[in-house]
Amino acid sequence: MEIKEKLNKAIKEALSELGFSVSLIEVEHPQDPSHGDYATNVALVLAQKIGKDPMEVAQDIKNTLEYEQLNELIAKIDIVRPGFINFWLSKDEFSRQLTEAIKMGEGYGKSDDGKGKTIVAEYSSPNIAKRFGIGHLRSTIIGHALYNLYKFLGYEVISENHLGDWGTQFGAILYQVVSSQVSVSSLSVSQLEQLYVDFNREAQEKPELWDEARAWFKKLEVGDRVAREIWKACVMV
Repeated sequence: MEIKEKLNKAIKEALSELGFSVSLIEVEHPQDPSHGDYATNVALVLAQKIGKDPMEVAQDIKNTLEYEQLNELIAKIDIVRPGFINFWLSKDEFSRQLTEAIKMGEGYGKSDDGKGKTIVAEYSSPNIAKRFGIGHLRSTIIGHALYNLYKFLGYEVISENHLGDWGTQFGAILYQVVSSQVSVSSLSVSQLEQLYVDFNREAQEKPELWDEARAWFKKLEVGDRVAREIWKACVMV
């Protein structure tokens, strides 16, 4: 059983012994290490429900928890204002976790919690008419990290990195290529980026240009030969 699950179970038993119940008990890692290894705000939630001082509720829960079978897991329990209950893991528990991690190696933490469930992990979805920037790299790395994590937990994970080669925005590129009489055989990312910048600058004074962009995108959607040839050339840049 996971540490959070053990703490959650013990807190539920303590609340039951006190004659209370809470539908959701959150046990989290505090951002500040001085607040313990785990913490819960259950006393705050319960105090609001019964109209009692959160610190008193937290103290009652702590007193009851100290009689639970947490000796091997928890070294210390503290309460801090406005009513948080903080837990420090015992050295024995740290040792046990470390031993298990070494024993299981790369399989440590793996589970089938997500069995039968599907997750879609979307990456950076870059606009092909612009340079690939550091922001795209960052979100691609985050996307693949999430992919790996969910896969590790047993989920069926679908990864998707949709290229920005569609929509009215791309219709603007098509309009610019045609109106500027740019040779599609010599297109570069720098040219595409400049064409898009020029379009947006001009469209600020002539908003009707977006109608032209929408019209060109419509041509692309219905399979217009010229629109498709330009689109293919841009995709290949």
